[in-house]
Amino acid sequence: MNLTIKNLVENKKYFDEVLNLIYKEWGNNNFEFWQSWIRSSMMENEIPMTFIVFCDDEFVGTFSLWRCDLQSRQDLFPWLGGIVVKENWRGKGIGLFIQKQAKDILKNLGFSKAYLFTEITGYYEKADWQYIGNAHNESNNIVNLYKITL
Repeated sequence: MNLTIKNLVENKKYFDEVLNLIYKEWGNNNFEFWQSWIRSSMMENEIPMTFIVFCDDEFVGTFSLWRCDLQSRQDLFPWLGGIVVKENWRGKGIGLFIQKQAKDILKNLGFSKAYLFTEITGYYEKADWQYIGNAHNESNNIVNLYKITL
């Protein structure tokens, strides 16, 4: 399995596929919100950035690096977010690949730590993320906060 990533800003023809994948995962009658979110996450050498994940030449997922992914924690920066792997590609190590790629990019940009939030437990710890507590998301649900040292 030959996994690679490409920056969405350099591969705009995948914009709709990325948007549809993210909207399918998290959308809730807010298509324009996600469209704007992704469009504003298309920087080349600075955050926010969105990436496309390929297995050989097939689009299999996406992830982003953001200034803020959790409104209630404006004090934390940068964020790894928007991680989505197509359903038929899950369980093949692509999520771990994404995390490694994100860590490398952030390190090359000069960052020494990163954050993410999720409702799941037991997954990100496998890639050295440390649970640092809970927070509330925009829907007032409690989510798990994670930090990683790069």
